[in-house]
Amino acid sequence: MAATAGFGFSFPAADPVGNIWVANQAQSALLQISPTGSVLSTTTITTGLPRGCAVDGLGFVWLANQGFAGNCVKVDSTGTIVATFLPPSTSFTTVSIDGNGDPWVFGFSSGKAIKLWQVDATPLVTVPLPS
Repeated sequence: MAATAGFGFSFPAADPVGNIWVANQAQSALLQISPTGSVLSTTTITTGLPRGCAVDGLGFVWLANQGFAGNCVKVDSTGTIVATFLPPSTSFTTVSIDGNGDPWVFGFSSGKAIKLWQVDATPLVTVPLPS
C-alpha cells in the first residue's frame, strides 16, 4: 500500500514505537507510516477534513477534523477509531497533548471566535476575533 503524494498531508506525529501518523486531507484518511516508510494502516475519516494529530503517552492517536461536521477521533495503534468526540459548533484544526496526557483541540466557531477545548469538557478559552 502506498501513500498518494500531493495536496493535504499535514501535522505529523510520532508514536512511542517510532511510527509516524499523518493526516491526509486528499484521501480523507489518517496514515500510519513505519520508520522504513511503509504504510502500515489507513484509517478512513467519514466526517470532517482530517487536519492535525497528536499521540498520547498510551499510544492513542488523536485526530482533529475540520468542517461543518468537525470532530476529534481517538485511534488505537492498529488504526481503529475507538472514540469520537463532537463538541458543539466547532471546526477543529489541530490537537495537542498536555503534560498530564490530556488531549486539547484548537478550532474556531462560526468564524467569530477561536476556541480551545479539552476533548471531553467544555471550552477552556474563547478568544473573539477582531472585526
